[in-house]
Amino acid sequence: MPPYAPDVTPTRGMGVIPECFWRQPGVSRSDHPQLSFAAYGPHAATITENHQLTDGLGDASPLGRLYALQAQVLLLGVGHANNTSLHLSEIRALGDQMPQVHQAAPIAVNGQRQWVEFITADVNSDDFPQIGKAFEQQTGLVEVGHVAAASARLMPQPVLVDFGEEWIRQHRC
Repeated sequence: MPPYAPDVTPTRGMGVIPECFWRQPGVSRSDHPQLSFAAYGPHAATITENHQLTDGLGDASPLGRLYALQAQVLLLGVGHANNTSLHLSEIRALGDQMPQVHQAAPIAVNGQRQWVEFITADVNSDDFPQIGKAFEQQTGLVEVGHVAAASARLMPQPVLVDFGEEWIRQHRC
């Protein structure tokens, strides 16, 4: 297996839009071999840099940086089951109780392929549809529309993450 390379390694299970997006000129992609993020615009490098193996979806990850930048979430053709920002809610809500999982991947270190093992959060998105539904009903902050034939939902990421964190504390813990 070749090492992960942000400029050539395809995404897995993400769909055609993310796969097409990260390949566009000017898009930055993070170094995480399993949870890479892609960004475009004036904050792209800030969002994607130093994506740590052990904090792939937490506060030091691109999700945490998007939170700090007061970003918006656009769900395009998918529902809240695919709302990755809710993993930040999950990690914040569960804290030290967050299950951990052993992962491994080949990466390039100083130009050489190296198999790297790491421990990271064992995330669970099973209740994300319920969280999203509650967020929509209780906040009224989700703009719903269409882009071509795809349904679209636009919402403020920090408010969503804070809501999800509280929801998880009340319903999972």
